[in-house]
Amino acid sequence: MSGLQAQLNQSGDCLTVQGALTLESVPALEKALDSLGWPIRRVELGQVERADSAALAWLVALARRARENGASPIFANPPQSLRILVQLYELDFLPFEPKEAA
Repeated sequence: MSGLQAQLNQSGDCLTVQGALTLESVPALEKALDSLGWPIRRVELGQVERADSAALAWLVALARRARENGASPIFANPPQSLRILVQLYELDFLPFEPKEAA
Protein backbone atom coordinates (compact mmCIF):
# COMPACT_ATOMS: atom_id res chain seq x y z
CA MET A 1 0.00 0.00 0.00
CA SER A 2 2.97 2.29 -0.45
CA GLY A 3 1.08 4.10 -3.21
CA LEU A 4 -1.18 5.57 -0.55
CA GLN A 5 1.64 7.49 1.12
CA ALA A 6 2.58 11.11 0.71
CA GLN A 7 5.75 12.80 1.81
CA LEU A 8 6.55 16.43 2.58
CA ASN A 9 10.03 17.92 2.24
CA GLN A 10 10.71 21.51 3.20
CA SER A 11 13.62 23.62 2.06
CA GLY A 12 13.37 27.18 3.33
CA ASP A 13 10.03 28.61 2.25
CA CYS A 14 9.43 25.87 -0.34
CA LEU A 15 7.44 22.73 0.45
CA THR A 16 7.64 19.73 -1.91
CA VAL A 17 4.82 17.18 -1.91
CA GLN A 18 5.53 13.67 -3.22
CA GLY A 19 3.28 10.65 -3.69
CA ALA A 20 -0.48 10.40 -3.42
CA LEU A 21 -2.65 13.22 -2.06
CA THR A 22 -5.70 11.12 -1.28
CA LEU A 23 -8.23 10.44 1.44
CA GLU A 24 -5.83 7.84 2.83
CA SER A 25 -2.78 10.12 3.06
CA VAL A 26 -4.25 13.56 3.82
CA PRO A 27 -4.98 13.00 7.55
CA ALA A 28 -1.26 12.56 8.25
CA LEU A 29 -0.49 15.63 6.15
CA GLU A 30 -3.01 17.66 8.17
CA LYS A 31 -1.09 16.79 11.33
CA ALA A 32 2.19 17.67 9.61
CA LEU A 33 1.04 21.28 9.10
CA ASP A 34 1.83 21.95 12.76
CA SER A 35 5.48 20.97 12.36
CA LEU A 36 6.27 23.02 9.25
CA GLY A 37 8.52 26.04 9.33
CA TRP A 38 6.52 29.09 8.31
CA PRO A 39 6.16 31.06 6.14
CA ILE A 40 5.74 28.79 3.12
CA ARG A 41 5.67 30.69 -0.15
CA ARG A 42 5.90 27.89 -2.73
CA VAL A 43 4.36 24.43 -2.75
CA GLU A 44 5.87 22.17 -5.39
CA LEU A 45 3.30 19.61 -6.59
CA GLY A 46 5.16 18.19 -9.59
CA GLN A 47 5.83 14.88 -7.83
CA VAL A 48 2.21 14.24 -6.84
CA GLU A 49 1.25 10.91 -8.40
CA ARG A 50 -2.46 10.85 -7.52
CA ALA A 51 -4.94 13.32 -6.11
CA ASP A 52 -8.59 13.25 -5.11
CA SER A 53 -10.96 15.72 -3.48
CA ALA A 54 -9.19 15.30 -0.12
CA ALA A 55 -6.15 16.90 -1.77
CA LEU A 56 -8.21 20.02 -2.40
CA ALA A 57 -9.23 20.23 1.24
CA TRP A 58 -5.58 19.92 2.29
CA LEU A 59 -4.46 22.61 -0.18
CA VAL A 60 -7.14 24.98 1.14
CA ALA A 61 -6.02 24.28 4.73
CA LEU A 62 -2.38 24.81 3.77
CA ALA A 63 -3.17 28.10 2.00
CA ARG A 64 -5.18 29.30 5.02
CA ARG A 65 -2.38 28.38 7.44
CA ALA A 66 0.21 30.09 5.23
CA ARG A 67 -1.85 33.29 5.14
CA GLU A 68 -2.19 33.18 8.93
CA ASN A 69 1.62 33.07 9.02
CA GLY A 70 2.13 36.00 6.67
CA ALA A 71 2.56 34.30 3.30
CA SER A 72 0.56 33.73 0.13
CA PRO A 73 1.81 30.43 -1.26
CA ILE A 74 1.97 29.58 -4.94
CA PHE A 75 1.08 25.99 -5.88
CA ALA A 76 3.56 25.03 -8.60
CA ASN A 77 3.47 22.25 -11.21
CA PRO A 78 0.25 20.53 -10.13
CA PRO A 79 -0.73 17.43 -12.09
CA GLN A 80 -3.47 17.93 -14.65
CA SER A 81 -5.88 15.86 -12.55
CA LEU A 82 -5.53 18.37 -9.70
CA ARG A 83 -6.11 21.32 -12.04
CA ILE A 84 -9.29 19.62 -13.27
CA LEU A 85 -10.54 19.09 -9.70
CA VAL A 86 -9.90 22.76 -8.89
CA GLN A 87 -11.99 23.77 -11.91
CA LEU A 88 -14.71 21.23 -11.12
CA TYR A 89 -15.05 22.44 -7.52
CA GLU A 90 -14.66 26.11 -8.57
CA LEU A 91 -11.72 26.70 -6.24
CA ASP A 92 -10.15 29.32 -8.47
CA PHE A 93 -8.92 31.21 -5.40
CA LEU A 94 -6.19 28.57 -4.95
CA PRO A 95 -3.06 30.27 -6.30
CA PHE A 96 -1.84 27.81 -8.93
CA GLU A 97 1.18 28.84 -10.93
CA PRO A 98 0.17 29.35 -14.58
CA LYS A 99 0.65 26.29 -16.74
CA GLU A 100 3.58 26.68 -19.10
CA ALA A 101 2.89 26.42 -22.82
CA ALA A 102 4.17 23.22 -24.40
